[in-house]
Amino acid sequence: MQRYLIACALAAGAGPAQAATNELPPAVALASRHAMAACQEFMHDDADEYRACIDAVAREIPRGRKDTTARLLGHYYYAWIGANSSARLSLPGAEAAARVYLRKFRALQRKVGVDDKMLCKAVPGDCGERVGVIEKLEGEKGR
Repeated sequence: MQRYLIACALAAGAGPAQAATNELPPAVALASRHAMAACQEFMHDDADEYRACIDAVAREIPRGRKDTTARLLGHYYYAWIGANSSARLSLPGAEAAARVYLRKFRALQRKVGVDDKMLCKAVPGDCGERVGVIEKLEGEKGR
């Protein structure tokens, strides 16, 4: 089945990285958990410290490996979740951080080829609400 989906995506002009997959690469969830363990303590106190932590951990992710894109996706997906959570609590700077990390993880998500529901499994929480927030934010961007 997955070969069929890839063949259809290639025939439609999508690159192999854009072909839909039916499972989340393990590196996505691992990187999300790593980002959470490293940076969660800053999430509700200081958006600048949170961003500094997230960005420092992202620089430590080895480049050029088979799982680099998946790891960066998981990392920035968690970064967005944390920043978005802090923005709801009105932490100064958190909304801007959430916008930055939304753009970063969405670009990586397209490369990995996972949909919102699959990606949501990387970080425990209310996936319906999370996907709704993403859609709302992206809808506001188009205005």
